[in-house]
Amino acid sequence: MVNKVILALVLFFVSCMLQAQASINVDRCCLRKNAVTLSQALIDFKGKEFVSNLLNDNVSFSMICAVDSSGIIIDFKRIRSNKELSKELEQEIISYLKVNHVSFYICYEKPLGLNKEESLALIKRGLFTEGRLTHIINIGFPEDLMSSYAYERDKAKEEGKCLSKYEYLTTIINQYKSQSE
Repeated sequence: MVNKVILALVLFFVSCMLQAQASINVDRCCLRKNAVTLSQALIDFKGKEFVSNLLNDNVSFSMICAVDSSGIIIDFKRIRSNKELSKELEQEIISYLKVNHVSFYICYEKPLGLNKEESLALIKRGLFTEGRLTHIINIGFPEDLMSSYAYERDKAKEEGKCLSKYEYLTTIINQYKSQSE
């Protein structure tokens, strides 16, 4: 009897710890937040010139990865790109993300009729009862982060300013960073 009570308490505390650490998100901007995280990681890793070249060449890519419950990449599945990326570059990016423990959100659709907190609790409880330790996620660059660039560039031009794609991307990154603080 005492063993069952101890086991129940241990399972309860493990459940609480897993739920507290899980990087689950039901926000409608979840995929954009992951694109922001990847974009910032690329800037940190390869620098302004590299990211500027990707943007100016209209390169976009999507990575499918397995992540742990905190959103850290544990296995890489594949990259799909509209323009060829070298295998060496792909491996460098994945290696950087793994070594630096870059954390991404695990995105879920919010169930109808539930608020955000109720949705997260339901999803985390379901994942715990399933015993799921890894999740497959899709992370893109630049995703739709650049969707309003042409409009903003033209607006800046009317004001006599020049707005590069890189400047626009960093503005979007900073907007998302300030929202999460």
